[in-house]
Amino acid sequence: MTDAPVRKIVKPAHVGACIPDPAHATDLPRGGSEVVWDHYWMGRLARGEIVVVEPEARVLAPVAAPPSKPTA
Repeated sequence: MTDAPVRKIVKPAHVGACIPDPAHATDLPRGGSEVVWDHYWMGRLARGEIVVVEPEARVLAPVAAPPSKPTA
């Protein structure tokens, strides 16, 4: 059984920084992107070039109660 790779959301630590994202062949977007967490990103974090962003909590709509059955 193979474990799925760990994924994290990262974004540049400094405004205007150009951080290459090798998986997408582009620079990391200013708003961040989900990446496979590997040695490349660990090194960028250790050098202070990126920050890990916690995913925003999803607000779930309340679940409607099932309609009540009429009593006889």
